[in-house]
Amino acid sequence: MIIVISSADKSISGETDLRFGRCKYFAVYDTETKECTFKGNDAINSSQGAGIAAAQAVTSFNANVVLTGNLGPKALSVLEASGIKGYKFNQTTVEKAIDLFEKNELSQITEPGKPQKK
Repeated sequence: MIIVISSADKSISGETDLRFGRCKYFAVYDTETKECTFKGNDAINSSQGAGIAAAQAVTSFNANVVLTGNLGPKALSVLEASGIKGYKFNQTTVEKAIDLFEKNELSQITEPGKPQKK
């Protein structure tokens, strides 16, 4: 399974980002190999449509799941259409977010939330 986490840092021990469309990085974690790679979020500087562009990028990572603080309506729609489920975390580290998901302690995002400010 491929898990994508919105991240503020390029480190598994680094902070997550509650924002999805405007996070700095995506941590891409493979549950089989336990490898975590980081991809820059090209949508971060978009004047509009950052959530859609970020969701499209995540689909290109062959993700099964997204962990983030918030998903806007359009991003949620793109992810759902691709069969990718979103799960909500509070501010934490990338490593801890993965751990919480694996322990089934995160809530699934079924409705869009309000944009997060940094």
